[in-house]
Amino acid sequence: SLISFLQQDGFRFPVIVSPSSVKDEEGNVISYFALVKDISKIKLINEALRSSEERFRALSNMAPVGIYLTDVDGICSYANKLWLEMAGMSQEEVLGKTWSHSVHPDDKSKVEESWRESTKANEIWEMEFRIKSKNGKDFWVLGLADPYYDSSGDVKAYIGVNLDVTSKKNAEKDLLISENKFKSLVTNNEEIIYIMDKNGVFILSEGKGLDKLNVKPGEVVGHSVFDLYKDYPEMLVDIKKALNGERTIAESNVGGQYFTSWYTPQFDDNNNVISVLGMSVNITEKKTSHKALELSEKRYRELFESMTEMFQVLEIIYDNDGKAIDYYYRQVN
Repeated sequence: SLISFLQQDGFRFPVIVSPSSVKDEEGNVISYFALVKDISKIKLINEALRSSEERFRALSNMAPVGIYLTDVDGICSYANKLWLEMAGMSQEEVLGKTWSHSVHPDDKSKVEESWRESTKANEIWEMEFRIKSKNGKDFWVLGLADPYYDSSGDVKAYIGVNLDVTSKKNAEKDLLISENKFKSLVTNNEEIIYIMDKNGVFILSEGKGLDKLNVKPGEVVGHSVFDLYKDYPEMLVDIKKALNGERTIAESNVGGQYFTSWYTPQFDDNNNVISVLGMSVNITEKKTSHKALELSEKRYRELFESMTEMFQVLEIIYDNDGKAIDYYYRQVN
């Protein structure tokens, strides 16, 4: 039985008393004795463990992550408040079950396989997966588990953490959709769309317009505009302006192809240029047509002025019935 002994100095300490008796040959009790064991140190250790466990539970329930404890087989012995909220379960429903029962059915087999491989090697386990809550809500979590060793160096348990990364995964999904839309847009665009970093190195180069330059989409990525187009100093002057924070519109001739280009600098929160977004439109056909028209007009005027005979250009005016009613001179030599 458990009783307390009182020392002369007034200190009280717990002991376990195990009484017994001594009997003679006829079975009569002739004396009594007792074994007394001081358990004060054991009790202090148990109280410290209990206090430590209570503090752990209190702290874990305040943590912004799901926390759980399992044995070497993955059987849960504890789960904190947030873990239970993610799973939509109570502490009683969790105890005695494997922690993976809360994993989304589509992810469960690969999660369990990854767990087995890590625990077999006594390694830290880490994986992103989905939790399927009992209320039907899904959570993306980053799962981590670390082996806990006893005094003999053997794995006694695992301490696991689930960090909710649903917002991050949704953002990644939205970004991927946005990137695919952007890639589809610029790839099928007749113009040339490109982005240069703050040093003038291409990080994007797309658009059907690249065909006219015999350049494939993405071919110039990783290369400096100052190296690739060093033979076009006027164009580089405009690009330098953009890299210095000035939005620029310019016309250039690259290998016989004429372009109108827009260079738009992009800034960080401190107003520093981090990149330049560029778009170039091929105006070669328009430019060529305009030049051909100018040349034709020039030749016509030279011919007109060189004539020795009288030459007149008239424009006749007609009424609603198509009858000529007047005329006027457009040009005479």
